[in-house]
Amino acid sequence: MKNQDVKIEVTHDEFIMLSLIISAYSSESTTCYTDRLTTPQKEVVKNLVSKGLVYDSYVGFGKDDDDCKFGNWFPSSSVIKALGLPGNF
Repeated sequence: MKNQDVKIEVTHDEFIMLSLIISAYSSESTTCYTDRLTTPQKEVVKNLVSKGLVYDSYVGFGKDDDDCKFGNWFPSSSVIKALGLPGNF
């Protein structure tokens, strides 16, 4: 199978949010970007999720758990690979 470059267009706001999430990433941590999102950021993150660029590792946990209420946003494995960041794939 040949490795192909994948190009996904992002808006300026999506690029900024993705950069924030990437800057919080560490392959050795179980948390990444856990800051409470503003209403505009929620829409931006929703778009990044739909493009497959980030995911919430708290999906599936109960919203009544205070630690899992606001999300734990990680860059997707394709973003980690594309940037050459360490990670478990």
